Amino acid sequence: MAVPQKKSRKGNVALLAARWNVAFGVVVATFIDKYLESVPEDKRSEVQIPFDSVLQLSAGVALKLVELEDGDDA
Repeated sequence: MAVPQKKSRKGNVALLAARWNVAFGVVVATFIDKYLESVPEDKRSEVQIPFDSVLQLSAGVALKLVELEDGDDA
């Protein structure tokens, strides 16, 4: 009888981080979309959204959520 192989912890953490990053990214994109809809059309070109900061925030939140979700193994 074959013994099941234990999955790599690094692989699990990377997969969890990717899932949370995508989920949080969708939330942020929806928020930005709704915000831009509320800005008058003639002012939209003046709106500046720091996407690099948004991406850093998204990745940071994803990693924190992975830590919380995976906390029992740490």
